[in-house]
Amino acid sequence: MTAFLVAFAGILLLLVVSLFALYTKDIVSIDAPIIFSGPKSLQKFFRHYSFPKGSIFLDIGSGDGRVLQCFYKNNKEGAAIGIEKALLPYLLSKILLRKTGVRLYHMDIFDKKSKEVLQQASHIFAYLYPKMLERLGPLLKEHLERGATIFCLDFPLPGIEASQVIFLQKEEGRLFHEFGRKVYVYKNLGGS
Repeated sequence: MTAFLVAFAGILLLLVVSLFALYTKDIVSIDAPIIFSGPKSLQKFFRHYSFPKGSIFLDIGSGDGRVLQCFYKNNKEGAAIGIEKALLPYLLSKILLRKTGVRLYHMDIFDKKSKEVLQQASHIFAYLYPKMLERLGPLLKEHLERGATIFCLDFPLPGIEASQVIFLQKEEGRLFHEFGRKVYVYKNLGGS
């Protein structure tokens, strides 16, 4: 009987959240993949890329915070910042990252307040759909200092050639798209 009540409560909660999501875009987001980047892909990325001491790593659309957590584990001398627009993933990341030094902001990257956060970042990570990356490109150029590095997981910044592509998984012979296969690296995009 207890298992039934737990399952019923879970289904009811999922239904309420889904209905609420129909009325507001702030509870969930359609700008980023709901599928999370795999831990193996993230570990491989953070092993492959060497961050200088004192790096300030910003994850735009930080979701549940697993990218930030991975950065924090591998770069204790750097700072990790996450910006998440959707309320549910933001709250989840606040819970999961509460014992770390990660700073989290519940805001839209296009809000005026986010300009300060963007200007602090030496490295920016984005796992967002191409339409969102298209909107984000000019913002990054406008607000980032020269020398900042941008990482885009799976989807490239439209109209900008990547300075490097890091392959995390092989592509050949895949029947379905697997998330977390490539990281597009961009350097010196900002103007200041």
